Parts: sequence; structure tokens; C-alpha cells
Amino acid sequence: MIQQQTDVIIVGGGFAGLSAARALRAMGARPIVLEGRGRAGGRAQTTELAGARLEMGAQWIGPGQPEIRKLASEFGFEIRPRPIGGVDWIYGRSAADGLPEDILKLSDLDPAETEIVVRRLDSIASTIDLELPANDDRSKAFDKETVAGWCARELSSSATAVVDQICEGFLGLPEQVSFLHALFYARANGGFASLLGLGGVRHDSEVLPQGLGTLAEQVAFDLRSAVRLGDPVERIVASENEVSARTSSGATFRAQSVIVALPPAVAAGIVFEPELPPRRLCVQRRYIPFSRLKFHVVYQTPFWRDAGFSGNVSGPNFSTFDGTASDDNAVIVGFFGAREALDIWRWPKRDRARLAIDRLETILGARAKSAMHYEDRFWLDEPFSHGCVAAPGPGVWTNFGSALREPVGRIIWAGSETALSMPGQIEGAIQSGKSAADSALCVIGVRR
Repeated sequence: MIQQQTDVIIVGGGFAGLSAARALRAMGARPIVLEGRGRAGGRAQTTELAGARLEMGAQWIGPGQPEIRKLASEFGFEIRPRPIGGVDWIYGRSAADGLPEDILKLSDLDPAETEIVVRRLDSIASTIDLELPANDDRSKAFDKETVAGWCARELSSSATAVVDQICEGFLGLPEQVSFLHALFYARANGGFASLLGLGGVRHDSEVLPQGLGTLAEQVAFDLRSAVRLGDPVERIVASENEVSARTSSGATFRAQSVIVALPPAVAAGIVFEPELPPRRLCVQRRYIPFSRLKFHVVYQTPFWRDAGFSGNVSGPNFSTFDGTASDDNAVIVGFFGAREALDIWRWPKRDRARLAIDRLETILGARAKSAMHYEDRFWLDEPFSHGCVAAPGPGVWTNFGSALREPVGRIIWAGSETALSMPGQIEGAIQSGKSAADSALCVIGVRR
């Protein structure tokens, strides 16, 4: 069995873990990244199929995200604006099948009302402390209710539909997510207006044609022997003087510190000795994993543009975007809503493809039937992700929130959920990894 001594163990080979490793190596420390999957990238994965690069997970970046831009530039990756132009279709609440009776009719959502609601939410969010969100009585009151509960009391049904779409797009089901967390998330990501692209550039307005997952793989290759794939960590043992990690293959790694760069629900699957403090255990158990079912439909040409469509459909149960990222493919990327995804994920893939393409035909016309390939991914079914995002329910920030980032002895936490800026984004993951590396350097006696 492998017995290896190093300076810092990093559990998780997503952008957070890889960024921590790069920062540690730059300061002369010896990191080892242990990743359970057979690939690097975490919740970012690029797949090449039918002549197209498909982003199965994280896909978009935008302004206010300097770290991912810097990393892309360092590895020679191009950044392009996402396709825009043409008619968007927006619909409100509809039948359980995910489509309104007539999807080609614009909803009765009032743009002026939408802007008023968004500005109101951003005004409230601006008062939230990013480091300690539940730091006063007002914030604690927000943490006592869900997004759905606050909307039911404060907003009209049409305005609630807008907030529901934001919540389901970035956080989780409105009836599960703490309203305080929604305010925290929005402020940390530039505000609700930025998330919707109101009055400025959307926070997710750009793409990497070569793929975010491909970038992660290049970063891992650059780290070479410091990255060990396909061997998940099962046990972490911490003592006063060192920490060790044992993997499923029986390999043991010893170091002075460990960075756990995993989503809370995935970290909960590791056995810790001694057991973690109760507050940390509660954080891991009460961050609710969430995922819609993401799909890609590949076409020979972006025919929807010829008909004057943008390819963008926005609604609570089914949404699509023009996912064409380079000159040699045409892609519609979309999402089935979370509730429907739970029902259809176990269907045969051909049946999910038929459902998606039938809906695209309703939206974009008969040429949607000429699909070359269909591919999808349901991240809630991924054992090393447990969803594409995670969010706490009511009371978590108030009672346990400090444990999300607080080190436990030599154990340091990283990952997109821990970021103070751009949580839930690749940008936040990178920032969290670099911050965790600074903390580990202090533990092992190397300071910047």
C-alpha cells in the first residue's frame, strides 16, 4: 500500500482543489490532490460529441470574475460572448408537463413590475453581511423563512414567479431555501439585477469555446504527479501534530494540514477521526443538494437564428439557451425543472431526448426535429457531486453558519459554497481554493 508524506493533502480535484494546489506549489509547499473521479474538474466537465464541445456542468462566466479570466488567459483559452440576438420567449407558471398551452405567447409578466421587485430585493440584500449573514435580528428573521414563504407574504403571484425562476436557476426549490441565503447569494454575486441581466451585462454572459472542463484538465496536467485521480478519500484522521487521509484503494497520505475542497453533502460521506464538531456536521447535513437535468441538443446549423429566435426560452419548468460556443457546432442547451427531472431521470435516454426535442419543435419549429445528437446530465445522481448546487434551509445560517468556513484544527474547508464572492460559480471556487491555501500555509509554517 502507498504511504506518502507531503505538506498539504487536498481532497477534491475541482477548481477549488486545483487552485489551492497551484497556490501552495507557488509558495514552495508540496501538495497532493486526491480526486475520486477519474477526471479533474469537479462540477465542470467538457465532453466532445457529434463535432461539438458540450459543457455538462458549469458553462458560463462573466464580468466581475477576474480569477477565472486570469486562469483562462494563462492556459491560452479564448473567452467569447455567449450568443445573443433574436426573440426570447418567456412564460409563467404552467401545466405539470413543463410547458404552457401556448408557449409562443409571451407571459403576462410585467417588465416594470419585475424591475421594481428586483430593485427591492437588491436593496434588502445590500444590508447582508457576507462574512456573517445572520449578524442581526432582521437577518435572523429572514433566516426563519423560505424564499417561498417570504414571497407569499410580500409579493404578487406574477412577481413571485420571477423570484421562483431566479431561485430555481441558481439555488434550489423556493420552498426549501432560506430567504436569508438567497439574499446572501445574490449580494455575493453582484445582485439580483446582475443575475437577471437587468440594466447591464449578465454575470453569465461569456463562454470558453474550448470548455471549462477542458481548462480544469489542463490545470491538472500542469500539476502532474501532484494530482491522483480515481481514488476517493474515505477517512481523515487528525491529531495534534499531523493529519492523514486514507483512500478506497488503501493508500495513506500524511501531511501537516488537509484542505477539504468538496460540496458539504460530499464531505459528509467521509469518516473523520475524531468526529467533527456538531455545528460542522449540521452544516454538511443541512446544505440541501439541488439539480435540474441539463441537456444538449446538437444541430448542423443554428437554424433558430434564421427564424428570428434567440433560442432562449425562460420558464419555471423548462428553459433553453443558444449554447453554440464555437464555429464548428450548433447547440441548444436546456434544463428540465428539478421536480420533473426527478421523474424522468430513470427513463431511457432516448425517451428523455424525445421529450426535449418535441418541446424544442413546439418552440423553434419543425427543423428542431433534425437533431444530430442528444446528451444530458443529472448531477444529483453524481456520487462525487450530489447536485450541481447546494443551499441551506431556514435556520442554518443562524445556528451553524460559522462552521461553513471555520477550520477544525488542521482541517480547512474550501469549495464554491464557502466563497465570500461569487459563491456557486467557478470564480468562487478558485477564490476559495486560494484562500484555503493561505490558511494551510499558516498551519505548516509558511507565510506569504
